Amino acid sequence: MINSKCTTRILILRSIAILISQTVVSAQSTTDMISTTGFVLDECAIDNITCEVNAVCTVTNGSITCDCIEGYQGNGTACSDTDECVNGTDVCNWKSTCKNLLGSYACECDIGYTGNGTLCEDIDECSKGLDNCDVNAICINNDGSFNCICETGYTGNGTSCDDLDECSTGSDSCDVNANCVNTVGSFICACKTGYSGNGVTCTDIEECSNGSDNCDANADCGNTDGSFTCVCKTGYTGNGTTCKGNLLFSLNPETAVGPIRECCNGEFRDRTTDT
Repeated sequence: MINSKCTTRILILRSIAILISQTVVSAQSTTDMISTTGFVLDECAIDNITCEVNAVCTVTNGSITCDCIEGYQGNGTACSDTDECVNGTDVCNWKSTCKNLLGSYACECDIGYTGNGTLCEDIDECSKGLDNCDVNAICINNDGSFNCICETGYTGNGTSCDDLDECSTGSDSCDVNANCVNTVGSFICACKTGYSGNGVTCTDIEECSNGSDNCDANADCGNTDGSFTCVCKTGYTGNGTTCKGNLLFSLNPETAVGPIRECCNGEFRDRTTDT
């Protein structure tokens, strides 16, 4: 007949064996096992084993050892978290950030990159419309980020661009004889009156030679830079655009000044050179 104390101990050992089925059992020696009514038990199941909660108990040739599980370090009876990010045992991509966790770590791609942390690729913010560039700016993608550059004719930091007034800043390319007119994002060069060209290059107009002057027929046209002058001819008076003959009399027609006027039938008329 089995002793009641012995029976109680056997039942306790059976329960322990069932609850810790994950315990590593070494079958290298029969001394490592206690066989009780068909159940195989190991020393790790006995109450006086003091492995740390983050350690695994193993039995080898009758010897019991405690080893810290992966992600922890210590002697088995005391285990502390291993900081893989600090000791460099992580496998995070160089474009990601390593974050330590209890017993493990996590890799997160940096801003501007996408992936699982061990593999990170650049995000093209410009093509995906993720940039914050001004409507009058150009978005330029680069590794992990992007740049905003104001378009020609605008000034600013790229996220905010204002029209650049080239005519007051003096950055226009207009000719000295042209007027600069500012427009949104640009400017226009227009040659001044008396000059012709595209605004960037302007040349003087020869009004006297091309017949665009308004001088009187009895006036002489003189070209000037950007304009012209009209001077009544000798014997005529006026402002050049209107010239009238002088009514001068002389006893000697050869010494008369101005056109010689004769009285004929009650009218004055220019004397001709015919005699």
